[in-house]
Amino acid sequence: MWRVHKVLQFKRRKVEIKHVIAPILAVQVIAILLLTVWTTATDHGWERIELDETTAESIGSCTVDTAGYYILLSIAILAFFPTLLAGVMAWKTIDVDEIFSESKYTFSMILVQFQVRQCSLSRLAHCACASTVEAMIIT
Repeated sequence: MWRVHKVLQFKRRKVEIKHVIAPILAVQVIAILLLTVWTTATDHGWERIELDETTAESIGSCTVDTAGYYILLSIAILAFFPTLLAGVMAWKTIDVDEIFSESKYTFSMILVQFQVRQCSLSRLAHCACASTVEAMIIT
């Protein structure tokens, strides 16, 4: 869509593949750097709480220090950035014929992506809250 937007500005421009690939590579490199820092700089672990000594029933969960949450938040923001750019380009090319631009489909996929994120985040929050409450009740 970015290429369609640039071409349809009615200026004589040549949009090359490097103009499209450069932002994609930049996001990928930043994501790899953030994941590398997250892996090397934070302390990961597995904590197991034994609930019953006779049956050896236990609950296990991952432990991450607080720096890991900030890195995870920056990765989430980085993942949101291309979606935001796609939405802006879809909005700018909304009046272009569907043969050249898929703005309607892009908006639909962004909506689906937000719905999936909302459902998964609420489910993860529910599971995390439920396991914490369950561990507190049992112990």
